[in-house]
Amino acid sequence: MKKIQVLRIGIFVAAIGLITAGAIAGLQWKEQHDFIKDSALYEDTTHGFTLRYPNTWVLLSEKDLAYRNEQFVFGVNITSEPSTAVGVIVKDRANQESLDATSIMDSIEKKLSATYTDFKKISSKKVRHDAYQEFDIEYTYKRSEKVLVHQRQRIFITTAKIFIISGSALVVDYSHRQKDIRHILKSFQLAEK
Repeated sequence: MKKIQVLRIGIFVAAIGLITAGAIAGLQWKEQHDFIKDSALYEDTTHGFTLRYPNTWVLLSEKDLAYRNEQFVFGVNITSEPSTAVGVIVKDRANQESLDATSIMDSIEKKLSATYTDFKKISSKKVRHDAYQEFDIEYTYKRSEKVLVHQRQRIFITTAKIFIISGSALVVDYSHRQKDIRHILKSFQLAEK
């Protein structure tokens, strides 16, 4: 009798877990769908990617992109809040050695740690797809003595190119901007070949 009660409780707990997971996934899908509906599409046929951004954000000019980083091929920000921005860097990968996913992530983290003062990793993950590898890393760093930045990057590595999509905001603004940044980064798509 006790075994049956334990089994029933186990089934009930599992069912609640599945329902909760389904509700969360449904909410995330709805948020992304609403974002797509109310966003502008950027398509880069030269480098082979598309990306969506909120209609309230503005495209950065080539001059503004160069000022931020001469390697950016795309960028958007909020005019009233220029420290909140998303940019894309595309690098040719033809002469780079082939590395496994762990080595690539270690290399990324070492470079970030060497580049930024007070670099602190929040999270990271790697996903292997058929045609490319994807890395996601979130961290904070000090831009100056009083300015702390929260940044999230998605990095796609194909056989020919590396795509680095960075979204950042000041730590004090990040809680208000994280949803937009997450949706923009999630909307990044490589062109089909």
